[in-house]
Amino acid sequence: MDWPCSSVSRQYRGLKGIVDGVVLRTMKLGVSTFVPVVGKAISDAAETVLSASLLVKNAVGVAGLVVITLIAVFPALKILAVATMYGGSAAFMQPLGETPIVACLGSLGKTMVLVFACVAGVALMFFFAICILLASANLAVMTA
Repeated sequence: MDWPCSSVSRQYRGLKGIVDGVVLRTMKLGVSTFVPVVGKAISDAAETVLSASLLVKNAVGVAGLVVITLIAVFPALKILAVATMYGGSAAFMQPLGETPIVACLGSLGKTMVLVFACVAGVALMFFFAICILLASANLAVMTA
């Protein structure tokens, strides 16, 4: 019984931006048409305020994306450095003889590369999710 509710919720959220844009467009047309002398000026002022608020929201969103990227890059680089150290240690110990330690260090290096790939993939998905949220929030104003 969960999936019908979530499906309806997703459709409502998708249509909400379109409905908001239609309401904004109707409001601008109504104010500019039915207010006798200053209707057009009020409508244009409201559009300017909406555009400015959209600009500020996008600037904050881009700053958030930069912060998220910086937060995700440093741990990923640390993981990559640890993987390189394990691989390098295994390579330096190789001439001393084929011991289980060398095999273990080589496996650890390969495993850390896989961990790096997982961290980078999750960071990329989170980045795209934030981008989609920012774009969907712009939908109401863009359709107006």
